[in-house]
Amino acid sequence: MKNIAANTFILLGFLLFSFCSFGQNNDPKSTSNNVKTIKQAKSESNPTELKTVKKNEPQTVSIGERRKVLTTQEKIEAIESHIEAIDTKIAYVNADDDLKEKAIQDNWFDKMQTIREELVAELNELKKL
Repeated sequence: MKNIAANTFILLGFLLFSFCSFGQNNDPKSTSNNVKTIKQAKSESNPTELKTVKKNEPQTVSIGERRKVLTTQEKIEAIESHIEAIDTKIAYVNADDDLKEKAIQDNWFDKMQTIREELVAELNELKKL
């Protein structure tokens, strides 16, 4: 009885090993043309690409495989929200002496002011349209 159980166990182990090892395809030529490696997919697409569009025309922004159409009003709202977030963060940093000191050392306030000025300029351009 022990002999039959041992042989059965060995046979099942061999079959499991065979299915696992021979079931994998290591030949790179046999892969489908639609299957790409992550490196290939990243090199073929630019996930932060923005297209320039004409006045009053929606803008398509590609983020990975998602696509979202932004109207001029939506862009204005997004920029206003960003400006508000910067103002809130500046107020928060000013309220904490340690954070304020570190921000001054890192020129963080200057960087935020530059970003804010760029956003205000972009906002004014959009409002002219």
